[in-house]
Amino acid sequence: QFSAMARTDHSSGWGGLWLRVDGPGGTAALDNMQDRPLRETTDWALATIVMDVPDNARSLSFGALLSGAGALQIAGPNFATVSETVPVTARPFGESLPDEPQALDF
Repeated sequence: QFSAMARTDHSSGWGGLWLRVDGPGGTAALDNMQDRPLRETTDWALATIVMDVPDNARSLSFGALLSGAGALQIAGPNFATVSETVPVTARPFGESLPDEPQALDF
């Protein structure tokens, strides 16, 4: 589990934490909180990512991101091992990708 207290200030887009697990074949899992974003102006709240880390993981990359103008602040980032009963927030990498290209009308 990767967690931190987070808040946004006048975000025109969205923000959140992100965590990526890389294995021998590349990216194994990725969660950037896009499906549960912080938007506009928020008070401090706990943001959390939970994912399974396989035994053959090579690296973990993590951070915070903001898409659009405004500000995202985090405090007290923390990693912890949690019980297997805690639901994961990340799907295996590529599982949620559409079958065909999207948004090609730009």
